[in-house]
Amino acid sequence: MDFWRLCRFLRRVMLWSAFRDTSGSQRMPLYNPHDRKQSSYLFVDAESFRHALVDISSIYFDRAVIKVDWSRLREGHQKVFYYDAVPVQRADEDENAYAVRVRPKRDELSAIEREPACHVRTGDMKHRKTRGNEQKMVDVQLAVDAMNAASKGLFSSLTLVTGDLDFKPLIAALVDMGVDVTLHFPPGHTSEDLIAAADNAIPIDINTAKEYISLNSSQRRSVPTAVYDLQSFEKAPARALARWSNDRYGDCFVIEEKGRLRLVTELSIAYPETHRLIIKAATQEHMRYHAKMHYELDVPEW
Repeated sequence: MDFWRLCRFLRRVMLWSAFRDTSGSQRMPLYNPHDRKQSSYLFVDAESFRHALVDISSIYFDRAVIKVDWSRLREGHQKVFYYDAVPVQRADEDENAYAVRVRPKRDELSAIEREPACHVRTGDMKHRKTRGNEQKMVDVQLAVDAMNAASKGLFSSLTLVTGDLDFKPLIAALVDMGVDVTLHFPPGHTSEDLIAAADNAIPIDINTAKEYISLNSSQRRSVPTAVYDLQSFEKAPARALARWSNDRYGDCFVIEEKGRLRLVTELSIAYPETHRLIIKAATQEHMRYHAKMHYELDVPEW
């Protein structure tokens, strides 16, 4: 049974059991959508979450391992469910060698499960010559758990961290059941169909991830910042590193200020009549990427 058919089957079974008792007589539902507990659950597809964090680290932190502050990630959610896979033992691998190889993964998952209100569900990870490592049964387990909890009315909203299109049927089923679904997705790795299926969709980028990742002082300086400032006449100084004109942002320039780069625009798209955009970044690469990704502003090289 494929993933889509499984989700439809689970939804039919849960709706049927909600309206009929063991004698077959019709009765009231086990819950009313309006009586759902006003709480939120967070379901994390670990593989997609890792991809997003690796991308962020590659851009801003020289591929350093990013540590997640689980208490901050859990804010606003009653429970967190984390779905990951443990590599299976190879045919030519003895028990001791296998235990040593998977110990870092098991230690990582144990640490997450020790966090308050965090629960880990695991499947197997197998290596395919053409596809690399693949998780097995993780997506099915996540779908079953989410539908089961939704059928009991345990939450009114659900946040799903994934970029896997296989979860589109799950999102559609939950939306049909009256659950508010928010998708957090890795940009560049997620289908538009999956993004459109959710009630809300938020990319996992430096703007969102900085709220729940642990950074040292040097890494914090690498994180670009952006503000909308009240418009004021500020002509590009002679020491400007770059200056250009943009159809939507007006005259723009970049200067170096206190060891960081400062980009100033004449206008802003969000508030064109009153505000301008100011972006600060540590490097030219960070500046150009941040301006393009978040504000659709092309910054020339200098």
